[in-house]
Amino acid sequence: MSIPGRASLWSIDRSDVITYVGGNWDAFAIANDARSLCGTDVLGAPLFDFIAGEETRLIYRLLIGKARATNATVPVLFRCDSPELERYMRLEIVPGYANAIEFRSVLLRAETRPRFRALDLHETRSRSELASCSFCMRVELPSHEWLDAEAVVARTDLLRGGDSPRLVHGICPECDVRLHKQLGAESDPARN
Repeated sequence: MSIPGRASLWSIDRSDVITYVGGNWDAFAIANDARSLCGTDVLGAPLFDFIAGEETRLIYRLLIGKARATNATVPVLFRCDSPELERYMRLEIVPGYANAIEFRSVLLRAETRPRFRALDLHETRSRSELASCSFCMRVELPSHEWLDAEAVVARTDLLRGGDSPRLVHGICPECDVRLHKQLGAESDPARN
């Protein structure tokens, strides 16, 4: 389990290759049933091999680009939930020497919730997919409405009983606008 206030740390070089992991990194990976993401397994790999979803990769490229261009830390608030916990986190993207970047991810708070099966890696999955926002964890319904997971469970049968749909990473319109505003850029109007 990640300890509030204790950071997971990682760094990339100018080519976006992971050069360092430390702090709470391995403990967080193990607590989340992701031993394959422990430090020795990710060192030397491109960062973007571990970021799912085209929209999410694009936003992270822009955030990293902003840190490099401005030589200033870029903060990002996000959620990184587990089946039983809502985890509210802060990521700092810190520019370093020779276009290297250091990332500091800190757990701000965690709240327990009823088990959300769609986030359990061991659940059987159906062939259907639902988008989940990479930053706020809201889920997009087939009607294109974005709701918190609990509201999706309460209002639909999509995440209850039977096989859970596979969650794919995307960005909800609200986070898209917020992040593009932070970047000083316009969001894609076709997305909103």
